[in-house]
Amino acid sequence: MYLAKRLEEHEREIEELERRLEEYRGLVSEKQIRIEESYLRLLKRLRLVAVERGPLGPRARKPFLRGYIEDWDFSSGAWRLDTGDYISPPSSLRLTDEIQVLCKATGTLNITDGRIVTYMKCERDWGGYTYPDIYFRSDSPVGSASLNNAYAVELYEYNRTIQLHRWINGSPALVTYNRVYSDIVSAVSLISWHQYRITWWTDPGGAGLIVRWEVLLDDTWQKMCDDLIDPRNYFSTPNTRRCGVGNASSYDVWFDDTEIWSA
Repeated sequence: MYLAKRLEEHEREIEELERRLEEYRGLVSEKQIRIEESYLRLLKRLRLVAVERGPLGPRARKPFLRGYIEDWDFSSGAWRLDTGDYISPPSSLRLTDEIQVLCKATGTLNITDGRIVTYMKCERDWGGYTYPDIYFRSDSPVGSASLNNAYAVELYEYNRTIQLHRWINGSPALVTYNRVYSDIVSAVSLISWHQYRITWWTDPGGAGLIVRWEVLLDDTWQKMCDDLIDPRNYFSTPNTRRCGVGNASSYDVWFDDTEIWSA
């Protein structure tokens, strides 16, 4: 039932974007049109490859994961399963300090273009110091979770921005950032559960790496800021390209019902 519903929703997303492009709805520049056309091509290639919905153990069947202990690598011990605060029982993943968490399930190890959909909440609201991360294109070997060569897109709540970071041979760099739209700041309380969708892909038109962060409000996915773009587009060829979630602060972040999609 869950998978059928999610795949149906994905097909509706494709159909809606096709109609939007046909009508040029909300598209006021050639650049916007080209980006949405490349996004549509990505959507048609995306496949759901991993779903975390509680510890299912050995009885889990793809794309459902067995559990956090079995199918994820952690960079430190700054995490626990929170049985008192979750979306789906019996628990959520609670990150209590700086940590990187990468999925190691089959089908998630070489994702150059993809998407993470997850429920998330933070210990602090806008203006605070909680910094949840989404990692992608990491070459960290299975059994580890490091930032040697990787990207991270980070919700930097203190100054209400979303930032794109890149590591090359362990050296970090801030690539770019955009401010979160004011209406999103007004509508979204970070200390409450919301569902988020983070998508990354190579633009075939040559713009580079494009990253989009959305939030689900009133059953509609809404962009939280302008798309983030890295014209240099590192780590775009097949190799070890892992993804996951994380926390870049000492305040807690919760994740639950996390999905991984691969093109």
